[in-house]
Amino acid sequence: MIVSETARHSTTGKQLYVTHCAVCHGENGTGNGPASELFRVPPPDLTRIEERRGVAFPYMEIRNIIDGRREILAHGKRDMPIWGRRFTRDAEEQGLPNPELLGEGSLIALTSYLEEIQQVNVETEEP
Repeated sequence: MIVSETARHSTTGKQLYVTHCAVCHGENGTGNGPASELFRVPPPDLTRIEERRGVAFPYMEIRNIIDGRREILAHGKRDMPIWGRRFTRDAEEQGLPNPELLGEGSLIALTSYLEEIQQVNVETEEP
């Protein structure tokens, strides 16, 4: 099987999360990372995005928030790094082929990981 250069350099969403997000959002995504105490507004619990929104995981909206290259005025001041630019720049600095494509792949992997860790607060009735 032939593996493309881009696929060989891809990273899993969980690896990206641990490397870039856990310091603020916590190891499990609940918003309690070691740096969270430094923020005036604490980082959100990323495991409850669906629950807070009351809709299915808003994949493209979350992808765009992570990307950060397009300002989303409704979200106010941006404290989070502009990851889309950073992921692309990291690939460029490593001399990897197709850095923009690799950057997009990282955004997709990270967003997909956040979709996977969503928790649903199901109330159960006691017998």
